[in-house]
Amino acid sequence: MTIRRTVIAGLLLVVAGGFALADVARAQDAGMTPDGQVSVAAVLDGIEQSPRSQEANMMLNTYLIAAIEGAIAMSKRLPTPVLCPEQSSGELDGAMLVAHFTRAVPDPRMRDQVAATPLLVGLLTEKFPCR
Repeated sequence: MTIRRTVIAGLLLVVAGGFALADVARAQDAGMTPDGQVSVAAVLDGIEQSPRSQEANMMLNTYLIAAIEGAIAMSKRLPTPVLCPEQSSGELDGAMLVAHFTRAVPDPRMRDQVAATPLLVGLLTEKFPCR
């Protein structure tokens, strides 16, 4: 899924994003961080399960769309935006996410303690910076 397609597809899901994030983590075995955020473990689990499970695929995509749309919306509110997918080309796929999350949290025992969204936003700002 390209970032542009994600942006277009996610416009309607932004409003429900806060609710969807909690649902994603609850449905995954890995769950949420102690402070109630979607964990790296939950996203990695969703990526692993999504090829075999329509429900996991739907929930993973809902989380990603909501998180990406939220990041773009927040970036646009900054005096100097930091995330500009319309100025960049490229894709964001599961392999990139797995590589990024496993580099950021190399110890599998800690992945259920670390929030995925800040790491995702960091990846997005690296991959789709404003010029």
